[in-house]
Amino acid sequence: MIVEIIFDALFFVINGLLNFLPVFTIPSDFLNSIGGIIELLAIVGHFMPIGVLQVALTVFVLFHGLEFVISIINWLIAKIPTIE
Repeated sequence: MIVEIIFDALFFVINGLLNFLPVFTIPSDFLNSIGGIIELLAIVGHFMPIGVLQVALTVFVLFHGLEFVISIINWLIAKIPTIE
C-alpha cells in the first residue's frame, strides 16, 4: 500500500512534467512512405540477405559521413589566413 502511494505520487509528477511537452502527430504521407520502404526491403530480402544489405548501407553512410567531415575540416583549414 505504501509502495502504491509512492508510485502514484511519482507517476503524478512524471505525468505533470510530460504534459508540458507539445503533442505532435505524424503525417500519414510519412507513414505511407515508411510502409513503402519496408515493402521494398522485404522484396530485396528475397535476393540478398538483410544482414549483408545492412552492412553495405552502414559502410556507405559511414564513408560519406567521413567524407563530409573531411571536407568541413579542409574548409576550416582553408579559412586560416596563414595556412595555404
